Formats: sequence, structure tokens, C-alpha cells
Amino acid sequence: LGQARSMGRPGLPLEINPDHHVLGVSMQPDRLEVAKLDLYGETLENVDGCNVTHPALIGKLARDLLLGKLNERTVAIGLSANGKYDAGRKMLWGSWLSTWQEISLQGLYEAIGVVPNMLGNDMQALAARWPLRCVPDPSEDVLLVSFEDNNVGGAILVQDTGADAGADMGANPRSRNVHQYISLHNELGHTRLLVDTPVCQECRRTGCITQICSTR
Repeated sequence: LGQARSMGRPGLPLEINPDHHVLGVSMQPDRLEVAKLDLYGETLENVDGCNVTHPALIGKLARDLLLGKLNERTVAIGLSANGKYDAGRKMLWGSWLSTWQEISLQGLYEAIGVVPNMLGNDMQALAARWPLRCVPDPSEDVLLVSFEDNNVGGAILVQDTGADAGADMGANPRSRNVHQYISLHNELGHTRLLVDTPVCQECRRTGCITQICSTR
């Protein structure tokens, strides 16, 4: 019998470099945390965190915490934040801020420098994953709601007809040639209902959905 011949390119052995790590930054309305993880996803060192006394300080506090763990062995940074984010202007805002004020993250991104990074939140990830798991040609718009401990998120997936989605949805609610969704993120967590609750520490009001889901 002749010797079997291999097909394709020769194999190239790979292994994960244990000397490198990634950082995760969680920016919540009332608390910031930064964690260091190895490339297997295991946490290294203690998670550093601090309470936020004023929303305007989020960018500066996140920068200071990040600089405590960032070094030449950091290969990537993941950032998570509540609300909406303007990547071009490096600004964060949301309904949990008074009068929807903007928070600058410019200093944080200057500290990150050229390290690859990504900012998002769980609700945006869910909205992006949903069209991949549902039928390829959906017949209805979809409202996604996520409930977690002390966290409520929402996103509206409106069918994209190639025109103005909102106006078209009102004019022709059923006669649409649908190919994909437009994702419209909204913050359901601080929608107020006629329920007697303690004052929410984020929106400073009573009866918001986040407070309802966080109390007995």
C-alpha cells in the first residue's frame, strides 16, 4: 500500500500567550468597575471599582480606573455602558441623566489610545442577535425587553422598507416588502407607572420600571 498523501496546507500549531490580557470596563449610573482577564477568559487580580457620586464624573473615574490596569500587555478593551453612545463625539447620554445631559468620554479614549476597543451594552447585543435567530423575512415589528437584576433594557426592531421606517410604519402597517430590521434603542427602564415605589437612585423619580423590578 502506498503512503497516504495529506491535502491542503501544512498545519500550524497555535497557543494562547499567557503574558497578555484584556480589560473590561463597566460604566453604570452609580458604579464603575474594571476587570483584567487572561485570554482564556479567567479573571486576573481583583476587580477595581468605585461608586459614582455624580454622572458627570463617569468619564474621569473610568479613565483613572483603567490607567491602573492598562499596560503594554493589554491587547483589547471592552466597555459596557447604559444609555446611548455617540462614537464620533465620544459622548454618552441616557434617560437616567437629568435633562439628558451628555457625558464626555474623550479623556477615557485618550487613555485607551491605539488599543483595540469596543463599547456596547447587553440590549444592543440582543437586538443585533435577534434578526439572526428569527425568520429571515419577518412579518411584524418586534419589541425586545430584557429583565435582569436592577436592570431593564428595551429595543424596537422596525422593518426596513428602504424608505422612512417610522412614517411608513404608520401609513402602511401591513403592506411592506420586508428584508431587514432597523434597530431603534429606547430606554424602558425609567418609564414611569402608577406604582408607589421608593425613589430611584438613577432617575430620581418614583414608579419607574427599574425600581419596580428591583424591589419586592
